[in-house]
Amino acid sequence: MTAACVHRTPGAGHSVHASRDGSSAQTDACHKTGSAAATSPFAWRFKVFPSVSQWGGHPALLGAKLLSARQDSELVNFSADAVIRKQEKQHQVVVVAVIIIIVVVVVVVVVVVVVVVVVVVVVDVLGVVEVVVVILVVVVAAAAVVVVMVAVVVVVIVVIVVVP
Repeated sequence: MTAACVHRTPGAGHSVHASRDGSSAQTDACHKTGSAAATSPFAWRFKVFPSVSQWGGHPALLGAKLLSARQDSELVNFSADAVIRKQEKQHQVVVVAVIIIIVVVVVVVVVVVVVVVVVVVVVDVLGVVEVVVVILVVVVAAAAVVVVMVAVVVVVIVVIVVVP
């Protein structure tokens, strides 16, 4: 018998050590020169599943990698949900800001119209323009401008502080 061995894998899934002369005897030389995978009782697994090395050498590592991939996927989904919630919150803040501005503008317009009507009625009844009426119109108009400015500042603060 020669010292070199030929390793074959029969269809039954078992590794067979055969010498060059065709016998199935396992010699010391065959064991010394054969590969560890070929002499292992689990050699057929490495031949049937050659991609086991991609798992890091053990199937349990595949489970760990799959679990890690699942956790990464859940993290991505959680991040996407957080972004969607933030966008919805920004949208709600913008809608509330627009509503506040519209309400303030409407109130200012109503107040200015009422003051103008009162001034016209007072001037018509008295016949002369009193200094007090002119001062009242100026004060109400200034108050309307201040209310609009305060509303805009409040909306800007809400958008800057609440949205991020």
